[in-house]
Amino acid sequence: MAEKQVRLSLRSSLEKASVSRQGWDSVIFKATISALAAISLCTTGAQAVVIVNAFGVGGYGADVKALFEQEAAISGTLVDFNETSGTRFFSLSSAPGVSFQSNITTIGTPTSGLPVVGSFFASSAGRIVGTPFASGTDDGRVGYEITFDTPQQYAGIQRIWNDQTLTQFYNGEDELLFELSGVANPFVGFAGDPGNTNFWVSRIQIDTVAPSTNRQVGLSDDLVYGTSTFAIPEPRTYVLMAVGVAMVLTYLRRRKSA
Repeated sequence: MAEKQVRLSLRSSLEKASVSRQGWDSVIFKATISALAAISLCTTGAQAVVIVNAFGVGGYGADVKALFEQEAAISGTLVDFNETSGTRFFSLSSAPGVSFQSNITTIGTPTSGLPVVGSFFASSAGRIVGTPFASGTDDGRVGYEITFDTPQQYAGIQRIWNDQTLTQFYNGEDELLFELSGVANPFVGFAGDPGNTNFWVSRIQIDTVAPSTNRQVGLSDDLVYGTSTFAIPEPRTYVLMAVGVAMVLTYLRRRKSA
């Protein structure tokens, strides 16, 4: 990935309504993420895009993948999908509490009862893809889902295809928490507010924004998920972080005007 500067979107992360709904822990969480993202904004060569919304923080890029994998080594699971080509499965021993299913057909209509498969093609070995068949080959037009028996505070996956891919993260009520499209071959992840399990990930939908006549879902690899071990800071630390964010943003505004 070419070196580029981090882009940051603080989507009403500290709105008063959000504060009253989610409580003090939520404000601290978002302030922490905002501080990290604002500091990253000043760093050239970063390989990440960070997006804060009302539910938590999503992002994509090589640095995001490194952060998720580092966290998974402490408190989660990393699934590398090294199954033999053509292996069909609904579950894996390497991913306890996780189920897999092809659930969107080659023309974009719902389906069920079909497995996910390790790609048949040598150039895509060790990656998973959807299939429209109970037996037979795979098909990169088929959408598939990854479902967690218990909600995960963070989850991410390496997508492998063009910029028509769509990756969506849902909670237990099937409410959309975060989605990404328009980026080719991204690692994309989402971390929900640690103070609110309603904002944790229960399902990842792998799909496409392309029309039904030319669907472009593609493959996936490197599933990461777990519950974070990061401690929530004390209120005094939150105040310091807020001051830091203000200083960084002031610096950026002055640099832009200069």
